[in-house]
Amino acid sequence: MNKHYTVLQTEYLHWLKILGFSQSTMDICNNATNLFFDWLQDKSIHHITRLENDHIQEYFEYMQYRENRNRAGGLSDAYLNKPFDAVDKLIQFLHQNNYPKILPPTNFSIKKSKM
Repeated sequence: MNKHYTVLQTEYLHWLKILGFSQSTMDICNNATNLFFDWLQDKSIHHITRLENDHIQEYFEYMQYRENRNRAGGLSDAYLNKPFDAVDKLIQFLHQNNYPKILPPTNFSIKKSKM
């Protein structure tokens, strides 16, 4: 992860701590933002000010179809909601801290499948 994203992630986790989020939530957000920032860098988005709503939507779609690295198949709906929530919290953090060109959170989630 580049220095910009490393500093941003540290500030984001500090913000979560100030807001009183549990350590387990902070750990989930840390892992989720690592994955998100790595994905952004793979897409040649090396600074958060280049982030656009289309990128977030594309990332969410990527996650829905990404293979599960621990077992056969894709990621469960319950698993997917955690990184989606973490990215939404990140967008909220950016928005509240006046990062330029940042759109409000998406509040995206996967609804549980009915069988």
